[in-house]
Amino acid sequence: MKPCPELVTRAQRDRTAESLGALVAATRDDVFHFLTRHLGHAADAEDATQETFRRMIRSLPSLREPAAFPGWIHRIALRAAHDIIRGRAARRHLAEDLSRNAPATEEAAMSDAERRETRDKVRSAVDTLDADLRATVILRYEQGLSYAEIAQAMECPEGTVGKRLHTAHERLHKALAGAGVALAMALLERELAAEPRVRAPERLVRRLGTAVREEVELLAVRGKRPWRRLGAGAGVLAVVLAVWIGLRVGKGGLRGGDGEGAAAPVGASGAVAAAGEAARPGGGALESGGTTEEAGNPVPASSAKLAGRVTDRATGLPISGARVRLKPDSAAGNEVATESASDGSWSLAAAPGEYRLEVSAAGYAPFFVERAFEAQRVLVSTLNQETEEESDRIRAERKVTLAAGESASRDVSLVSGVDVHGIVTDVNLRPLGGVHITFQGNTLAGDGWSFSQNYDPGGGDWHDIVTDSSGRFTLVSLYPLGRAGVSASLEGYQPADVSFELSPPSVEVRVEMRRGSEVSGTVVDARGVAVEGARILTGMPDSMDGGTTELSSARVSTDFVGRFVIRDLPDGVKVIAACAPGHGVAVAGLSAGPIILALPDADTVLKGAVRDSAGRPLAGVRVAATQVDTTAGGMEAHFGFTDADGGAQMSGAFSGLRAFLPREMGMPEATTDAAGNFELKGVWMGEGATIRLKLEKEGYRDLRPSTASALWQEFVMTIE
Repeated sequence: MKPCPELVTRAQRDRTAESLGALVAATRDDVFHFLTRHLGHAADAEDATQETFRRMIRSLPSLREPAAFPGWIHRIALRAAHDIIRGRAARRHLAEDLSRNAPATEEAAMSDAERRETRDKVRSAVDTLDADLRATVILRYEQGLSYAEIAQAMECPEGTVGKRLHTAHERLHKALAGAGVALAMALLERELAAEPRVRAPERLVRRLGTAVREEVELLAVRGKRPWRRLGAGAGVLAVVLAVWIGLRVGKGGLRGGDGEGAAAPVGASGAVAAAGEAARPGGGALESGGTTEEAGNPVPASSAKLAGRVTDRATGLPISGARVRLKPDSAAGNEVATESASDGSWSLAAAPGEYRLEVSAAGYAPFFVERAFEAQRVLVSTLNQETEEESDRIRAERKVTLAAGESASRDVSLVSGVDVHGIVTDVNLRPLGGVHITFQGNTLAGDGWSFSQNYDPGGGDWHDIVTDSSGRFTLVSLYPLGRAGVSASLEGYQPADVSFELSPPSVEVRVEMRRGSEVSGTVVDARGVAVEGARILTGMPDSMDGGTTELSSARVSTDFVGRFVIRDLPDGVKVIAACAPGHGVAVAGLSAGPIILALPDADTVLKGAVRDSAGRPLAGVRVAATQVDTTAGGMEAHFGFTDADGGAQMSGAFSGLRAFLPREMGMPEATTDAAGNFELKGVWMGEGATIRLKLEKEGYRDLRPSTASALWQEFVMTIE
């Protein structure tokens, strides 16, 4: 869809059937084509298209930036499509509908058979994608939307758009490879862009014309003309309008049913603002005389009020559009939020209680984070009572305590942040798309001290940052001092970490990723039968710890024939191991050929009795195996069991292999009966193995014996 800011501006200004009709005529084919492809049925697409433009007309005054219209209208279209899907199952008759509604084009008639076949295969593969992936692909390649416009349409971070496109490309590559088509991004873009446009049929054009006239008539009846700037002499009128809107919002009289076209409150500056699709992109609070609402949680008008201004700390100028949030310290409270007005002012109503004050704005470091770092800097500058008090005062600025009926004020100043522009490449400097980037936080360090904090940079989703097809990513509005770091992960490559000094206004970062080695093998039991679902562990010697090798999960399990493949094995890994419920652990060194790991059976049963110091049997004693010390793969090895709650422990001085076994392995345990006897099943005892135990009973001291024998065991517990 091509941007049409002139038509949008004219429609917002005039609100006539002519201006709105021109905007609808310019965009109806794109919207109908998208909905036809997304819903898979032209009749449903016609209904959704009509509903989309009805909602568009009602919500148009709330669109702040006319250039943002493509992403905005597609978001409304997606919501209308979801309503259709919920109301009735979408019928999959797209081919029939296209042949009936889409006129044959000269280009299509001239296409050769091979081109048509390839296009059909690409389109069929796209149609098999999940709904979110399919919609993202269509918006990107057929509708021509940018990442930012798709993010707006689908109400998700831009990183999620990149991740979905990468996932879709991988799935399409596999699907089309089986159909004899080698997929590249250029081919996908070319074939989908060449898809014959599904033009709006004449009956839909007539329906849309009727809808425009009806909506314009309703606007005239309801008096919903666009707000015009109030002159200097219209202060009284502004106050009257503010009170009227406040009362209506308090009664729920002006709230929209679906989020498009909801009436806005009067901001703290007294100016009337429209709210809706674009006015409150973050779903902020509505604040006006009666209630404050956030995510549907009403706040009584009798609650506490907090107001203030957001300014630039360096210049003192107001910051508009800053996100102001009160997050309760108690889990029982509700978060409330709003945005600052053009003069930087804001106002919120909240239930009494203690809150964290969080303020963020594009181009500025998050207030909560900046105050934490500043407090630390002050504290370590000169260690005395005065600096401690100043540090405490700065930290306290991040907190707000509100009492019932209280009206308080809190001004906030923000410091400019640092943007990080990064690129991820392989060792040959080829960009890598679809790489998952994790922000590791900021660190300030000095003589004998350091202070680190992880946070959400720029109010975005730092858990879901993914590089685009050119390998690029962006982190915005980081705290501007110290060092920061990111980690990168991509299947088939070794994880990579990089740290960098932060220097305003922006930093360029390059992350280089190396391909990991590929290792394969088979896991069998003691009789040579394949073991399905065995967990694979890997380890590399720790040069800082006397040659100890920590084993950790490779996030790989064996298939139904006991096979496993690790495709991103980091350099330095020397040991590979396997474990499975009902079995012990098998260990081997890496080798050039396939690896075979034979698991011992965990068939040892330890039997024994527990007595008190007087020789009386103790019932109800929990006896658990916490650790196995043995020899595996020719190396000394120590394996700790993990209980059902994730708890694990090891004891003793270790060298050789160390590993905490996955939770699904279970922790062998038993409880003594009335005679004080127990049977502990599920342990394995190879030659020279030692089992470490833990005995627990309320009122008695814990006992931690060990045994190298499967013979009858006698233990004595003493009273605490």
